[in-house]
Amino acid sequence: MDRSEMIKPKALKSGDTIGVVAPASPVGKVELLRGIQKLEHMGFRVKYHHRIHRTQGYLAGEDGFRADEINGYFADPEIKALFCARGGYGSLRLLDKLDAEAIKNHPKLFMGYSDITTLLLYLQAQYSLVVFHGPMVGPDFSHRYPAKPQAHLLQLLGSPEPLGVIEAPGIEILRKGVANGVLTGGCLSLVTLTIGTPWAINTDNKILFLEDISEDPYKIDRMLSYLKLIGKFDKVQGLVFGRMVGCNPARKRGKGLPGREILEIIKELLQDFSIPIIYNFPSGHGGNNYALPFGVRVTLDGNRGVLIIEEGAVS
Repeated sequence: MDRSEMIKPKALKSGDTIGVVAPASPVGKVELLRGIQKLEHMGFRVKYHHRIHRTQGYLAGEDGFRADEINGYFADPEIKALFCARGGYGSLRLLDKLDAEAIKNHPKLFMGYSDITTLLLYLQAQYSLVVFHGPMVGPDFSHRYPAKPQAHLLQLLGSPEPLGVIEAPGIEILRKGVANGVLTGGCLSLVTLTIGTPWAINTDNKILFLEDISEDPYKIDRMLSYLKLIGKFDKVQGLVFGRMVGCNPARKRGKGLPGREILEIIKELLQDFSIPIIYNFPSGHGGNNYALPFGVRVTLDGNRGVLIIEEGAVS
């Protein structure tokens, strides 16, 4: 995919309509309504299907219904953006059911994280669409969404101007240096799952963002080792790790395999790569969820521990 072909969705303005979709697991009714109220308070109209609360075990209804939600909102001229209700599991089951014509003819702002990583990577690879790793209606907007990441979000989605520096307390510098590249990535377990598919993540000359939740240290080790062995780190320009919530051994002390600290694993596996690496960046799981645009140029300044968005993510 040629970088020059990336398509930026239209900027989101006050009064625009957001379509809420549930591609993965069910969202609670109270959570959904609270999240919608928050979006309305932020100045947006919100639309969602009355069947969004349907369940089929761990899925938010049948595959066909969940795919139709997405296809319908891409085709609907009233809808300016698609925000995901929650993650969980199920996005992978929709890839062969999405309407190529609806997405190609009506590229729109699409945002989510966790299991939604599958759709973010698919939309980048299949349609060259800039997408957003960011807050979801249930787990984020339904709770107290802090003022700083909210202002960041509104600027990122609402202005074609480059966002500039993202800095937050708690970011750790694992290796200094400065690197430039196009930002991509997502939830580590879902990123790994794309390997071997037509939508496998392209990491060449990229700034790669990775995060996860509640994975045992040996599983993080296994996934990073696998990505390393198949060459996915060979041409990466820089690495940004999220908070890896609940992945350290103290969470399950005395259960399963003996634990190792995540930082120890990262440093050991990536010691041969002379690229800037930072850790504990607040995007994805764990509150204070700063939205990240995948498919635009960024600079990772490992000397200062900041990420700089060098171009606008919307048109």
